[in-house]
Amino acid sequence: LVNAVFVGRTDDAEAQADALRLLKVPTGVGYEQMLGTLSPDGRDREFVFADGHGGVETIRVDLSAPHLTHLRAALDTTPATTEAETVHELPTWPGTRTPQVSRDLP
Repeated sequence: LVNAVFVGRTDDAEAQADALRLLKVPTGVGYEQMLGTLSPDGRDREFVFADGHGGVETIRVDLSAPHLTHLRAALDTTPATTEAETVHELPTWPGTRTPQVSRDLP
C-alpha cells in the first residue's frame, strides 16, 4: 500500500483540492464538494480510496465493535478543543514500553 491513498471528510476548499490531487482525481469539476459529504453522522468512517493504479472508490469502515475502541481513538483526527484533549493514552501490548508523548510541540 505504499502508493495507496485514503482521504476522509474534508470541508475546506483548499484542503479538498489538495486531497483530490493526492487521489489523482481531476480538480475543478465538482468532486471537491463530495469530500464534504463523507461520514456526516460520525458512526461509520467513510473514505475515498485510491489504489495507486487508477482505481478510486468510496469505502465505509465499520469501527463500531467494542474491541475496536482503541482503534477508534487512534484514528480520531477531530481537532481538540482543549489542551487536555490533545494527548491520548496509547494502548500498549503486554511487555512493551509506554510511548512518551512530547508536550513541547507547537
